[in-house]
Amino acid sequence: MPIIDANGTLLAYERYGKQGDPVVLLIMGLGAQLTYWSPDFIDALTASGREVIAFDNRDVGLSQKWKGHHAPNAIRQMLRQRLGRPTGAPYSLKDMAKDTIGLMDALELKEVDLVGVSLGGMISQFVSAMAPERVRSFTGIMTTTGNPKHPKPNLKIMRGMIFRSAESQDMDSAVERTMRAYAAISTPGENLSTNGTLKKIMDGHKRSHYPPGFKRQMAASIESGYFIKMTKAIKAPTLVIHGSADPLVSVEGGKEIARTVPGAELMIVEGMGHDMPPRFIGDISKRVIQHMDNALVAA
Repeated sequence: MPIIDANGTLLAYERYGKQGDPVVLLIMGLGAQLTYWSPDFIDALTASGREVIAFDNRDVGLSQKWKGHHAPNAIRQMLRQRLGRPTGAPYSLKDMAKDTIGLMDALELKEVDLVGVSLGGMISQFVSAMAPERVRSFTGIMTTTGNPKHPKPNLKIMRGMIFRSAESQDMDSAVERTMRAYAAISTPGENLSTNGTLKKIMDGHKRSHYPPGFKRQMAASIESGYFIKMTKAIKAPTLVIHGSADPLVSVEGGKEIARTVPGAELMIVEGMGHDMPPRFIGDISKRVIQHMDNALVAA
């Protein structure tokens, strides 16, 4: 797998489709590797005449790890963040956005259609605000503005997220923990053992299992707080997609992005949780491609 220096951060990436076609840049969520993107989603994008590039964010997968930098206790960090005090986070979402822009520079990508899911959607908002001339369109999936007034996940989910980041050398235990965390946030009624989730998690853990990176990425999210100023600065045509049954990132986060960005479109996927199971990929792909087609014509 190719690895490139993106503004001082070594990032692993993959390219799909025909080079020279309009580029779609995919940014994954918290602790998730580029292999977590749905192959059907990528295939639909390349079939529409686009090149797709996905990468591992810093501290995850095969990209550079921030070893020696410790994430603060999440609860204490949230309290300090709300009091306006330094939180001790090793880096922020702005730093992760700089990685993304650095990747675009290193690969000589003048302009991209940006798609970010969850934490990746938060990073995408920073990228769209920081480098507006480089973003042809933005699609944010199951993401938010960090607004502390939005409904929060329950304690069971929060414990699952924290427990998921625990250290372990036992791969079976690590997979079981991750599956438990996914089960708490996924679409109701989905069988994670048969819909591809279990395989994705097992393959991902074999590729790279690095709990400290999960903690530091979570700290980056907390560190960045309520970043509505970045959302307000987005100029690119924007599509927001959110599941009505998302228990981790409230649908109010998606709605706020759609209200804030002028002309933004909002797609609420009824019954979808904090995941994109196969049964929703077809409709989501069509809507995303339509959004990108419209942006390409308007450019």
